[in-house]
Amino acid sequence: TGHGGAVLADDPERAAFLADAVRYDERDRDAVRYAYRISDLGAALGEVQLSRLAEFVAARRARAAAFRTRLAGGPWRLPPVHPSHVYHRFVLRLDRPAAGPLIAFAAARGVEIKRPVYLPMHRVMGLPAARFPGAEDAWARNVSLPVYPSLGEEEQERVCGAVWAWAGRRG
Repeated sequence: TGHGGAVLADDPERAAFLADAVRYDERDRDAVRYAYRISDLGAALGEVQLSRLAEFVAARRARAAAFRTRLAGGPWRLPPVHPSHVYHRFVLRLDRPAAGPLIAFAAARGVEIKRPVYLPMHRVMGLPAARFPGAEDAWARNVSLPVYPSLGEEEQERVCGAVWAWAGRRG
């Protein structure tokens, strides 16, 4: 749906809270609210996409399986295999804290690899890293490979080639 979305809740209190949070105008009670309403066009797009959900999940799983085959044995850990995994992201955990260098290396070759999160939340909130053990290490070691449903074989091969080239091996 673009940047919009939908929320389902089976808890009436939570549903009421969510409904109140997005209806930010003309309210008697002062509270933090958000302008996250979806447009009619976005809702129509979402309905069509939802009807294709099984197709999208199958495509992501196929991309993930190809990544597993093509990236096996590298200096990283692959995501866990689980039958219900939908692979919103395909996250490699590097054996050393080198996410930044891998991302830059791939970008120089026209391949977009990102971190699973832009910044650890404690940094955003100005909190000390010591209170969040492992967060900095995870941020420095994890990269997210593109795994969207329309990712073609040639594009996926370019991603794998860049990752292997960065690792100093042939893919």
